Amino acid sequence: MNRRTLLRRTSVAGIGIAALAGCSSPDGGDGTEPAVDTETEEEEDGEETETEMGEETEAGAGEGTETEMGEETEAGAGEGTETEMGEETGTAEGTDAAGGAGGGGNAYEFNGVTEAWMGVSPSEIEGEENPTLQLTAGEEYEVTWTNGDGVAHDFTIQDSDGNNLEQTDLISEEGQSATLTFTASEEMTTYICTVHPNTMVGDLEVSA
Repeated sequence: MNRRTLLRRTSVAGIGIAALAGCSSPDGGDGTEPAVDTETEEEEDGEETETEMGEETEAGAGEGTETEMGEETEAGAGEGTETEMGEETGTAEGTDAAGGAGGGGNAYEFNGVTEAWMGVSPSEIEGEENPTLQLTAGEEYEVTWTNGDGVAHDFTIQDSDGNNLEQTDLISEEGQSATLTFTASEEMTTYICTVHPNTMVGDLEVSA
C-alpha cells in the first residue's frame, strides 16, 4: 500500500467519525431533550391541578359547609326551641295556679238570702243554690258570706246529729259580711243558717 492510498482511507474514516459525532451532539435534534421537557411540564401541570383542587375542596366546600350548618343549628334551631319551650312552660304554670285556687285552703263565698245560700265563688258554685261543698279532712277552709236581704242570718256547720261545730255571729244588716275559718273533719255533714234551716241549708262531703 502506497502513501496516497493510506491517506485516502484515513480521510474517509475521519469523515465517518465526524458524522457520528454530529448525530450524537446536543444540537443534533434526536428528540431526547424535548421529551424530557414534555415530561417535566406534565408533572408540573399535574401538581398544579392537584394542589388547586385540594385547596378548593378543603377551604371552599369543607369550611363553608361546616360554618353555615353550625350557625344555623345553634342560632336558628337552638334558640327557637328554647323560646317555644319557655312559653309552653309559662302556660303550664298558669294552669297550675288556677288549679291551686281549688285545692287545700280553698276560699268560698256566698250571698245569704232567706230563700237559699247563693254560691258566688269559686266558679264551680257560682249562681247555685245551696251547692254541695267537697272538702278534704285535715285541710283548712275559709267561708265568707254577705247578707243579701237585710234579714238576720248566720253560717253554721253541723254534724249528722245537728250539733253546731263551727258558727259565725248573726248578721242582719244588708251588705255586711262575715268569715268563718275552719279545719275540715269527717263529722261535718251540713252548713246551715240556724234562723232559716229549711231553706238555707247545704251538704258537706268530707273525704279522708
